[in-house]
Amino acid sequence: MYNRSRIQQYDFINLTSSDPSDPPFQSLTFLDNRIVQSCHGLMLLHSNSGRYERSDNYCVYNPTTRQCLILPPFPVNEVFNAICGINLAYDPSKSPHYKVICVRGCENLEEGDFQIEIYSSKIGFWRKSRSSGIFTAHYETNFGIGTFWNGALHWISPCDGSLYFDVDEEKVHDLPMPAIHADFRRRFRYFGESRDHLHLIEIYGPCTALFNVYEMERDYSGWMIKYRVDLLSIAAAFPEMVRSYRDPLMEYLCYYGFSILSIVREEEDEDSYLVVHIPNKAIRYNFKDKSFGRFMNLLRLVSKLKSRAHLNINGVMLFNTLKVLHMFDHVSVDQKSVQFIIVGYCYLLAT
Repeated sequence: MYNRSRIQQYDFINLTSSDPSDPPFQSLTFLDNRIVQSCHGLMLLHSNSGRYERSDNYCVYNPTTRQCLILPPFPVNEVFNAICGINLAYDPSKSPHYKVICVRGCENLEEGDFQIEIYSSKIGFWRKSRSSGIFTAHYETNFGIGTFWNGALHWISPCDGSLYFDVDEEKVHDLPMPAIHADFRRRFRYFGESRDHLHLIEIYGPCTALFNVYEMERDYSGWMIKYRVDLLSIAAAFPEMVRSYRDPLMEYLCYYGFSILSIVREEEDEDSYLVVHIPNKAIRYNFKDKSFGRFMNLLRLVSKLKSRAHLNINGVMLFNTLKVLHMFDHVSVDQKSVQFIIVGYCYLLAT
């Protein structure tokens, strides 16, 4: 009898250096683990073990030192028995210790109460949040994808009710969002942090390549428009980005096939840029002068990965359209900050 293990393999595309021979690490290989989140150089990994009975395991991994800490099991909670999301909170400029924030809810409850539990690497066990207590949130709030910024974890919702959790105060607050039409449902295309700035991109309708990049004020007074983006020049240079609807009633319309991988803020703001995925390519778009260039041809990379594995490739993986790329935030290596796209693939190993 064979047991099958899923091997997760990740390579890196360096976004901050033109010299690919000098990355802090060449690749990572995980057995039955997937990357849940990264936060200032640490990764939160998840594995699901047990063939017949589900058993979730989480660990915090440092890819530069290759140290891994397996988190203790979650405390038994008969009321809040559903795990809604787990996120890392880590700021190495303030403390060498990190925290893992777990949001728990009740099963089969569309909208209701939630509770937060915290694991601290300083004390080594889970405990309930002291100040947040039980709070109410919309059932569509995405607790599984939190962004750590300004000492808080931020969770967005397609409906009213985006929130942030101050990690030190252990309090939940409402997160203001840009105004939209009353009949619209929010359509987030990007939400993330770079160089201590929180950014948001919302795009309404696929037939546009024009959009704004919002930045949150540090006092949470609101969002300001930081950049205005025009991807029409990229669409002209790479016509495969322009797609047509299959519906004959809409054949006169086109839409733009792209996804936002990351916003990269540089020390000099004029050097800041957007990383965009279009079919089979990763594009760098400069905010200030609207120039752009190709990072690499992803088809060539996927062919390389397939030839290396010699086994069943699960393909390319990311958010909606791209299934291969994960964005990995800043990693400190010898006091240098670098940023990568994680390119992942997996295959089955029979043992």
